Order: sequence, then structure tokens, then C-alpha cells
Amino acid sequence: WQVYKELRLKALKENPSFFMKKYFDEVSKSKKAWQEEISPDGGIVIGAFYEGSLIGVTSLLKGQSPATKGYAISTGSYVENEHRKSGVFKALAETAISWAEENKAFKGIVGSHRDGNLPIESVMKLYGFELTGKQMVDWADGKKAYEFMYKKSFKR
Repeated sequence: WQVYKELRLKALKENPSFFMKKYFDEVSKSKKAWQEEISPDGGIVIGAFYEGSLIGVTSLLKGQSPATKGYAISTGSYVENEHRKSGVFKALAETAISWAEENKAFKGIVGSHRDGNLPIESVMKLYGFELTGKQMVDWADGKKAYEFMYKKSFKR
């Protein structure tokens, strides 16, 4: 949980514009809260390691709302700057999609990104996610921008 916490806080601090949560809210979370975050009920946190260090992460959570029930929610994706454009994010995405497809509890995956988050947008399109909508959101960096929502349904 500690390496996950370090990477997550680094992501929030260095890239606050791409996340809904604020660094200052997350930094004070308890050990128990961090441990629960890496063991989501019905979901998974997937990490990418390089030379023993956690360099990337993505999470799938079990949808709870009427709009997401039966879907895995893709969230919290991040790859350290020096490892971007090296295939790490694609590998995380492929692992997450495979895990969710094999898990019969999910009929697909939903996810979203802030306008301008091109790495997430390109991966969504590459793996057949369909744009389902957009909405104006107040982001953690204090700015308003569109959030684009996507869905990938599995053929069963």
C-alpha cells in the first residue's frame, strides 16, 4: 500500500488537472483508507513495475450507481512521466480489459477523462470504447473543463 500511496500522491501533485481528487485531501488519509483503496470490493488495482519500482497504476471499481451497475469503472490511471510513450499504459489498459472481460460480473467498462487528456482519450479509442457523453466539471485544480465519458460493452 505504501508504494501505491507514494505514486498516487505524486500523480496528484504533479498532474492535478487530470484527477478529481485533491492532493491535500489524499495526503492526510489513514493507513487503513490506503489499504482499502488498493483492495476494492469487486474490483482490482493493477500496477506496472520497472526495476522494482511502481511506475504506473490503473484501477477498476465495481459500479454502484444506476448508470454504472454491472460495469467496471476505470479510474485513477497514471504512468510516471519518464515512462510514458513506452507502452506501459497500453499494457495496464490491456490487463484491466482482460481482467474485466474474464470477470463475468461485468458487462463492460466505463471510464472518463478530462478534455485534453490525450493519453487516456487515445487508449479509450484504441480499445473500442464509445463516447457516451460529456459534462462540464469543476476539477481538483480549481478549473472547469469537460469530462468525456466512455463505455465498452463486452460481447458475451
